[in-house]
Amino acid sequence: MEEKSPEYPKSEEEFVSDTAEEILDSLLYESNLYVVGVGGCGCNTVEYIAEKDVDSVKTVAINTDEKVLGKSDADRQMLIGKELTDGNGAEGDPSIGKRAAEQSEGQILKTIDDADMIVVVAGMGGGTGSGASEVIADLARRNGKMVVTYAVMPFSAEKERYKKAESALESVSELSNATTVFENDKTLVHSDESPEDAFEMADKMLYRLVEKLKMDYIQEFFDEIGLDAMGLSESVPDAEQESEKEVQEPAVLEAIKYVDEKKEDQTLEGKLESYTP
Repeated sequence: MEEKSPEYPKSEEEFVSDTAEEILDSLLYESNLYVVGVGGCGCNTVEYIAEKDVDSVKTVAINTDEKVLGKSDADRQMLIGKELTDGNGAEGDPSIGKRAAEQSEGQILKTIDDADMIVVVAGMGGGTGSGASEVIADLARRNGKMVVTYAVMPFSAEKERYKKAESALESVSELSNATTVFENDKTLVHSDESPEDAFEMADKMLYRLVEKLKMDYIQEFFDEIGLDAMGLSESVPDAEQESEKEVQEPAVLEAIKYVDEKKEDQTLEGKLESYTP
């Protein structure tokens, strides 16, 4: 049998398979998903994603505190409202955080301009996270980005912060396509757990959310172009498939709140007495 020359055209099946793999590689490794940390808690949580160096994900740290921002390893760091705060933070005042973001809208939009989807990560109850997150979510949404907000709620024992957090959460949820809420209280269900455990779990849950969003985005694209039935899932790297299996929650594309039916073995006030953030 005569050997086929290199120029011999590929079969339709080979052509589709090779094309699909090229598309998959492009979607996996081009940065179209941005994880945006807002304020101290948000930026700290995004650090976990930055350290993981997740393919096709860019990290952005946005803050009013220049000193804290300088310690960030995110792909991009942005100081907002410098004329307003002189780089010294929002002093726990959401109105200052909001004004700082409004003053820096052009800078924010330029930073997220090439994103298809952004995950706004913010600790609710403080100044920058509570105030600036809604401005960023609104700006992204108005400019055609899908917006998923990951909100970390303070401990309910922090009564003043919690009240501000609830108000901020309501505002940002109205401006987001989906909102995932991480309740710090829900982690303190055993006497040997600490507030530090809550922060570590918040980091890990954000990582799982980002992996879930990334794979859902790819799957949705393939569904739209009608290629999923051709075995494209087999082309996804093993590591990506494994991370997808591990993701049980949070569900995305719908607003959810973590619920834990376990009883607390110790009062939250008691746990917080000796805790210094």
